[in-house]
Amino acid sequence: MARKLAKLMEPKLKVSMPVVNVPGATGQTGLTKMLTASADGYAISVFIGDTFALQASPTPPKWTMADIAPLGVVIQQPSAFLAAEGGRFKSWADLEKAAKTETLRVGVTGFGSNDDLTVNYLAGKGLKFVSVPFPKPGERYSAVLGGHAEVLYEQIGDVRNFVDNK
Repeated sequence: MARKLAKLMEPKLKVSMPVVNVPGATGQTGLTKMLTASADGYAISVFIGDTFALQASPTPPKWTMADIAPLGVVIQQPSAFLAAEGGRFKSWADLEKAAKTETLRVGVTGFGSNDDLTVNYLAGKGLKFVSVPFPKPGERYSAVLGGHAEVLYEQIGDVRNFVDNK
């Protein structure tokens, strides 16, 4: 997404906007890199929901929302629980029934992420879900296929190609 934004903004701003991928499942590493960069107006970041969710964690990060100047909302997409095609879960009812009697591993971006918060919320409602963090998207997406997690909680747009191709 950052690369697409850079292509759209470069002609209008008349500057080059190289994109640097900074690994880290909740975006905190990249945000920290941006916040500690020179205050010269040349560092921006894509701020994701997972990073925002860290503010609600038991040990919040050192940065606060006052440290950030939002420029706009770029994308909004829902998250969902996803299971392997041909697996035992065909519906939410199947998943919910199983989660009442057995512990189910849910692949998420990272501990403290909005995905993790959702899983913990549902666990607090009696579903036996446990978050399993996979910081790399490819690992997270294939966790369900490889048996490392029973289900994946992910933004639909991020896995649309997998869903469309079953």
